[in-house]
Amino acid sequence: MESAPAGKIGPFEKFFRTPFGGILYVLWVTFITIFVFILIGQGLIGGFFDYGFLILGERAEAAGNALWASIFKSGSVYATFLGIWIISILFFAVFPWNRFILKKIGPGGGNSLSMLLKGAGWGMGLNLFCAVVGILHGDIVLYFNRFDPLPVLLLFLLVAIQSSAEELVFRGYMFRKIAIRYPIPLFAAILNALLFLTIHLGNPGVSFLGLMNIFLVGVLTSLVVACEDSFFWVAAFHTTWNFMQAFILGLPNSGLVASYSIFKLEAASARNSFAYNTGFGIEGTVTSTIVIAALIAFLCLKYRKEGKLKFGKSRG
Repeated sequence: MESAPAGKIGPFEKFFRTPFGGILYVLWVTFITIFVFILIGQGLIGGFFDYGFLILGERAEAAGNALWASIFKSGSVYATFLGIWIISILFFAVFPWNRFILKKIGPGGGNSLSMLLKGAGWGMGLNLFCAVVGILHGDIVLYFNRFDPLPVLLLFLLVAIQSSAEELVFRGYMFRKIAIRYPIPLFAAILNALLFLTIHLGNPGVSFLGLMNIFLVGVLTSLVVACEDSFFWVAAFHTTWNFMQAFILGLPNSGLVASYSIFKLEAASARNSFAYNTGFGIEGTVTSTIVIAALIAFLCLKYRKEGKLKFGKSRG
């Protein structure tokens, strides 16, 4: 079954196009995002995967395998996002007019290998740059811990599931739903980023700068989806950013520190500065604010030059 045209809201189209209906529409989309995808998907269905990974970790620990005990426990929180993917597949199968992001798959489209690699490169590169600034400024000291190919591959896949699930829900669904009702990219991006920010309010060690940077990432990824129709770019960006800081560098990822990583942070060496935050890592710093804002500015100029971004409606 083919998806409906990108401009279709779905049922009650005429009502939701009215001013009052537009407000209710945004509230309805927000409710679907939180209740269906997050509470049912991640919370209920994902909870079984979380429990399963914790059980595997306990069994590995009981068998004296400290490595796999650490891997399963580190990966358990990421495994909950399998629930979002399961509920998303069911949701898009039942309501096909919501499959905006899946229309452009293949060469020349937004969802191509080229866009995947570009997003991965930007995510890994910017995160590594922020970490290097912290190292050079003397705010953090890292040391090599260990490298185990199979566990690292499993963790990468789990991070990819987590990151892509968030992007599917917030950019592939929520942003596109808002954008077809209010087809002004900046407005839709800001609203989407604010909603994305709210799910991180309870993260450990979260700070004002941390929330600011989460907001900016929401704007950045919404911008790319608006102008490139690329789920691959934003999913890859989010994945490599998270994987680099959590499991390669051993730094906090949204305030959470993994028990396994290739490099480890000497905790006694960490100090607060413009380049590192002891509670929220490099995501809670001015450095991250600058590099993310710079990328947003760069892409805005690029997309305006290419005719993909205007202060009015986005392309298409």
